[in-house]
Amino acid sequence: MCQQLGLTPEAADTQRRKRHEQEQKAERQRRTFNVAGMPFEVGTTSYGVLFGRLDKLPAPDRPRASKDDFSPLAKARPSGGGSGSRGQGNPTPASHRPSADLRDLTGVVGEIHAYRFLRVEFGSDIVSRDAWVSESRLKILPLVEGEPNNTSDSLGFDFQFRHQRKKWHVEVKATTGDDPQFELGISEIKAANRLARERGGRWRILRVRHALSERPEFDWLPNPFEEGFREHFRLHRGGMLVSYALKREAQ
Repeated sequence: MCQQLGLTPEAADTQRRKRHEQEQKAERQRRTFNVAGMPFEVGTTSYGVLFGRLDKLPAPDRPRASKDDFSPLAKARPSGGGSGSRGQGNPTPASHRPSADLRDLTGVVGEIHAYRFLRVEFGSDIVSRDAWVSESRLKILPLVEGEPNNTSDSLGFDFQFRHQRKKWHVEVKATTGDDPQFELGISEIKAANRLARERGGRWRILRVRHALSERPEFDWLPNPFEEGFREHFRLHRGGMLVSYALKREAQ
């Protein structure tokens, strides 16, 4: 082949190296995303470094979550087609879905913002590091010597703490834009249904919008399965996909 192309073995090796370097560069570019105005390469840049960067951002603007003051929600529109109807908030086509790297990064960054939000709103003494119970925490705040590992992705929530004699359970749902829908996993649906019936427990959703920006926005949402709040949500695929709409302010 080299003889047919008129290449010496040395020239052929040079071409292979260049091609390999180009492929590596393209792969790094696919894994690199802009987070709060700076590049972050998934798999290379430390999440601890990212946490330090995000922790220096201005205090998050927030709804009064500690008073359980929900973001104003509009009533859900009738589905008009049974439980399988899509209607408002159509699921994103597979061809337009973000890459796995971007989805994972958005989830981790969303939890970092949520940690900052909850500490500002409820107090750092209440939302301590052990209140962060999802496994993502270990990527950001690793266990210290002697600290028990109470993290799990099967609990049905990402944060757990006590406030005003109640046990709060907060599930974080992050998005890079203003997407009005999110997915619930099996463990999340189970936890939400169980806690909807318990007087001493609260299960809440903290929606983090524009998660990769320097100014993320937050929605404090009630439990979709709790009595009195169902009218504000549309549940698709048996509750696995949830959509909502913020109430527009009067002009």
